[in-house]
Amino acid sequence: MVERPGDWGRWLPARRVRLEILDYPGEWLLDLPLLEQSYEEWSAATLAQLRQPPRAALAGDFLSFLAGLDRNAPADDAVAKRGFLLYRDLLAAARDRHGLRWLQPGRFLVPGPKGESPMMWFFPLPGQGSPAAGSLRAALAERFDAYRDDMRRSYFDPWFARFDRQVVLVDALGALCAGEGAFTDARQAVAQIARAYDARSRSRWLGLRTLRRVAFVATKADYVPQAQRGDFLSLFRGMVGTHGHAGGPAMTHAAIAALRCTEEGEPAPGGAPVVQGVPMGETRRRPFRPGQIPPQPPAPDDAFWRRPYFELPVFRPPVIDPDGREGLPHLEMDRLIARLLEDAL
Repeated sequence: MVERPGDWGRWLPARRVRLEILDYPGEWLLDLPLLEQSYEEWSAATLAQLRQPPRAALAGDFLSFLAGLDRNAPADDAVAKRGFLLYRDLLAAARDRHGLRWLQPGRFLVPGPKGESPMMWFFPLPGQGSPAAGSLRAALAERFDAYRDDMRRSYFDPWFARFDRQVVLVDALGALCAGEGAFTDARQAVAQIARAYDARSRSRWLGLRTLRRVAFVATKADYVPQAQRGDFLSLFRGMVGTHGHAGGPAMTHAAIAALRCTEEGEPAPGGAPVVQGVPMGETRRRPFRPGQIPPQPPAPDDAFWRRPYFELPVFRPPVIDPDGREGLPHLEMDRLIARLLEDAL
């Protein structure tokens, strides 16, 4: 129960505010832009990406499969499933080997409670104009439309209409340390999601008119020394881009650690600032520094991308007081909650 402010508040009953938290796979958000695309548009954009590095090095088997297909041949479920499996494996390799994140459709990698179904047996196939009735291309386009409609009915419609504020978590630091390909891909993914939120609220679609606040949040802020956190947040803002319009959801940016696993460390004389934490599987605290963090996304030809890439360590979380007296150590979590809920409270 929340008391009403102002002089009139004491004469009015307290408001009831319901706080419900739902955690859903971020991969599913990648399907939000699909709702505005046709199968032909999605295929053309996806195949263009597959021919560019770093995806090109992984796409050989799938592209060879496409080269041997007659898109106007009669529809064949065995061919459709074979193409789906090759394309899904390609998405998984792009995620696991290169840290890529702009991977559609999202349910190919995280199917959810429905699991895999024949509705998902589609893949990008080149072609223009209306496909011949009964052809392979027509069957793939029908499955694409069915998948898109199912995501709208079973996910976006019932879930998004229930909530008026959302948080989108982004591992911006992990993408930056993984190299230009991973960072560029993550940047495209989060910018597309931000544009999709804005477009949906503009069209007043599926109850998104009730979406009042969206926070794009860079995680692992505790991996960044305090002296560099300002640049880290600035980099993240540039990564997401500027979106929003009058009447649309208020979009904010933050860099947080919901559970802080490091502490500020003492740098070596003349050295860069560091944090200290205990890597998982170890017992001793070690210093860590993420290296230079540029305040804006580096250009493709920037010398920044010539530095060695590395995978971030995983630090052991702190021991939590079972009585809760000490609370949870964090970075900026309180400010994020305040920004999201201040108008409701």
